[in-house]
Amino acid sequence: SPEPEAMATAFVDRVSMGFRPERAALYVSREGSLEPLATNVRDDAQVDGRASGRAIKLERRDSMLISVAMEMGRPERGRDKRDGAAGSAVQRVAYAVPLVAGERTVGCLYLHGRERSFNVDSSDVVFLNALASQMAVALDRADLASRWIQEKDRESRQLREELRELRQALQHSKMVYHSAAMHAVMETLR
Repeated sequence: SPEPEAMATAFVDRVSMGFRPERAALYVSREGSLEPLATNVRDDAQVDGRASGRAIKLERRDSMLISVAMEMGRPERGRDKRDGAAGSAVQRVAYAVPLVAGERTVGCLYLHGRERSFNVDSSDVVFLNALASQMAVALDRADLASRWIQEKDRESRQLREELRELRQALQHSKMVYHSAAMHAVMETLR
């Protein structure tokens, strides 16, 4: 797909089906801030167990994990304890996998879930990193294609404007000539 949002949504949905995190999102870096391109929040009360497109509010520690992963260019893992039902503590784990295309980090895949149900081992992290690299290349290519199309549209508009100006100038030209050859050249130009 040439659309980054469609690619990101399909990617996040498939990663969510395979690894079953509670929350998954793909963030891209735009003008110094992180913007969600695709999200997936699993809700156990739902029939299909997932809901794409729901916003994920990042807490400070989540944002820091993503920032570190993007800055270092490698997957990062975070753990925390949160209060669960009936006052029990729930251990949670999060992974931030940067999307690196060449020398440029274009975004980050973020996965978060309960440690008991969301098990990711070192080989899974390697696999996620390889997937993220492929997604980074696809997003980078889509961005390059989009910029190329915008540039071609700008050039096309500029050429149409120049052509319009030339036609107007030709219609208002007052050239003095008497020869049949020059008359033929002017007819060809018109």
